[in-house]
Amino acid sequence: MPDEETDLCSQIKALKEQLEYHKKQLEYHKENDVLTQIYNKSTFYRKTAELLQKRVNYIIICIDIEKFSFINALYGNKIGDEILHYLAGHLKNSLEGEAVIGRISGDIFAVCLEERQQKIFLENIFAIFAEAPLPMKLVPAIGICPAEKNTAVSFLCDWAIFALRSIKRNYFQHVAVFNDSVRGKMLEEQELLGIAEQALSDGEFKLYFQPKCNMNNGKIAGAEVLVRWWHPKKGMIMPGVFIPLFEKNGFIEKLDTHIWEKTVQWLKTRIASGENVVPISVNISRTDITNMDVYLVLTGLVEKYAVNPQLLELEITESAYIDKSEEIINLSAKLMDYGFIVLIDDFGSGYSSLNILKDIKANILKLDMRFLETENKKGKDIIQSVVYMGRWLNMIIITEGVEKQEQVDFLRKIGCTYAQGFFYHRPMEQSAFEELIGNPKSIDYAINNYLSDDNYMPIDISALIQENVLGSQLLEKIMGALAIYSYKDDKLHLQQTNEEYGRIIQDKGLGKNAETDIIHFLDKRTQEKIKQNMKKVLLENVPVDMIAALEKRDKSRYWFKIRLFTVAELYRRSFFYMSIFDVTESMGKFFDND
Repeated sequence: MPDEETDLCSQIKALKEQLEYHKKQLEYHKENDVLTQIYNKSTFYRKTAELLQKRVNYIIICIDIEKFSFINALYGNKIGDEILHYLAGHLKNSLEGEAVIGRISGDIFAVCLEERQQKIFLENIFAIFAEAPLPMKLVPAIGICPAEKNTAVSFLCDWAIFALRSIKRNYFQHVAVFNDSVRGKMLEEQELLGIAEQALSDGEFKLYFQPKCNMNNGKIAGAEVLVRWWHPKKGMIMPGVFIPLFEKNGFIEKLDTHIWEKTVQWLKTRIASGENVVPISVNISRTDITNMDVYLVLTGLVEKYAVNPQLLELEITESAYIDKSEEIINLSAKLMDYGFIVLIDDFGSGYSSLNILKDIKANILKLDMRFLETENKKGKDIIQSVVYMGRWLNMIIITEGVEKQEQVDFLRKIGCTYAQGFFYHRPMEQSAFEELIGNPKSIDYAINNYLSDDNYMPIDISALIQENVLGSQLLEKIMGALAIYSYKDDKLHLQQTNEEYGRIIQDKGLGKNAETDIIHFLDKRTQEKIKQNMKKVLLENVPVDMIAALEKRDKSRYWFKIRLFTVAELYRRSFFYMSIFDVTESMGKFFDND
């Protein structure tokens, strides 16, 4: 009996210990951030408020990681979490004396420490970021706010964050202090946010149009709609001032929806009155995609006003694809399937450009002219490679920010046709734009044909191979007779060929030029096999080889080895390479050729 009582007491003791352990764990997780093992936001606020009651001068320092969303996109969330854990641990260990540290949002840390420790702690921050276990350079944006005892800690943190946001993405300044100047800017922004709703109702937000031009003839191929805020007392408030504010507080969704509808109404009015019209592009922000059903809104607008969706082009910034890649890739595909023209805007200003192109569907690439800001050879080489790559993927290239004749000359030389920038036109009021396109001779229609004509694909194969790297004769020997086909609605369209293809056509007496489609001379069974193999290439993304026989009316027979591999899938069409090698001589050993 005593043994049983002893066992029971031991079990009770173990249960009490277990209960005490779980209670401590619960208290710990209630106060601490699970990922970083430092204080969470509410605990940081409470502990800091207690610290500020002491008769010492304290400061609040908030630390943000520049381009953290890019780190997650490039290396994965697991690496992103490891970086947050690394920073939290090292920042905590670098603190001296009485200080508090916490994680108050995704990638923002907050620290409260004595003012006299500021200099050494800032040095520690930069050292910790520089030694972060990541292939790329990790850069902080730091905001500092003097701590006031009678002010809520949440406000002090907000002010420190406001200071750091004033220098975010400024690669020459990494620290900002919340002072009277920053406070004045904050109050001005709060005022703008307070009057935005009424300004929208009063029609203070105006449509401005900036044309996109064909550099070969200077004619207008389309335009981008921009927004300007005309305040009755403040005058014009530029987008760089109010757009970031609206993106932070969510008002951008209401403003963008308003701009989209006004643009569609403008298109409808022009069409109904029989006046000239060109495709007009509107911008879609990351906030729009996150907080509303963009597809439903846009399709609803073009259906409401009975406007062809191809006339409403949609510009999505490259950075949006980084932050919400899968969601936006799917959205782009849906919008294109519906009939909209999708553009990747500001291409080249971010860091994932090549990554983006391999995954997404888009009709047009808007290239950022900042590649050529320094006018050095490396910048030109990069922009040339991007233009070639875009054309290879059957995408229209529009270069934005074009301001000089030298830029125009260079872009035309490397095969870029369309441009937008001050060299041609500055953003203008609606009436000025309407006057500009009033003359039909000022409008370029080639871009519309490009998007709608199945038999048009302006890619010059030889232009994609730099002569100083690989000569055209060597290319012919390696790739043989090369043709590019588009495949849509179970129909094949010959797009373009090289010289070797034309030589085979002539040698076999099939035609006089390379525009003759060799597939037309194959029997129906072989044609169907080619289509089936094209579908296989699409599904499996691997080249497919096949042997095809061609028998002419005079009973002469030729054998060809055909290799199919995909180029791109755009505009609801698939594009294929088809390389053709004449293997008649070798096949004659196995088959009669009479």
